[in-house]
Amino acid sequence: MLRLKFRTFYTYVLRRPNGEPFYVGKGIGFRVLNHEVEADGDKGSYKLNIIRQIRLTGAEILYEIDLFHPDEVTALERERELIRKIGRADFGLGPLTNLTDGGEGATNLSPISKEKHRTTLSGISGEGGERDIVNTYFHGLHPAAIGIASIPVKPLSEFKPNKARGNTKPESRKAFLRQALALLASIRAHGVTPVAIGSRIPRRFVANDVPAIIENGVLSRMLNSDIVRVETGHRPDEEVLVLTERGFHELSAAL
Repeated sequence: MLRLKFRTFYTYVLRRPNGEPFYVGKGIGFRVLNHEVEADGDKGSYKLNIIRQIRLTGAEILYEIDLFHPDEVTALERERELIRKIGRADFGLGPLTNLTDGGEGATNLSPISKEKHRTTLSGISGEGGERDIVNTYFHGLHPAAIGIASIPVKPLSEFKPNKARGNTKPESRKAFLRQALALLASIRAHGVTPVAIGSRIPRRFVANDVPAIIENGVLSRMLNSDIVRVETGHRPDEEVLVLTERGFHELSAAL
């Protein structure tokens, strides 16, 4: 049984069923086990894909606690040492899926990792999947859409139905623009015209033949901004957003 000292830093290694290491990390408490929790989500990475593949075969990930450390600094030093010794796959030096040299922060990213990071921020990976199709549709809505780093709509196949909630953070003009563009994505797809106070905008829409949806975070912001109210359905993709008076004015001002 894996026994952890909750308040002590440690370094660890994740291994394939055949014993080959594929990830090195440092942590405290149950950090070593969090990677499997991440793999339950829809985030994509080489490390998480390996975990998913292992599960599909019915096998188990092997966990190794390398060393316990008196403080975080020595844990980080050991993490760097292990990554250097075993070798990163992205540099062709070993089997590790780590994308940095360890020791906190994105140090020594490979060219592939740098490019992937850049294209993720821009919203287009170039791989031609549903995400690219939806993001391309979004970028074509309005010239300002190109400058939105975090695109507020996503393929329905990637949507996780968490309840959207308002928050108390004040909204910037850029935040209102992002909200307006999310609404515009559905307005254009559904041909909602003319747009007016009380217009009913389905949360779900189709972008270039790909079912898509306004994501949870931006909907929470819309509720906080009081630019829409929600007519709930049996499922989030059946929800309808009703444009408020403020929403109509913000949409008009933003676009």
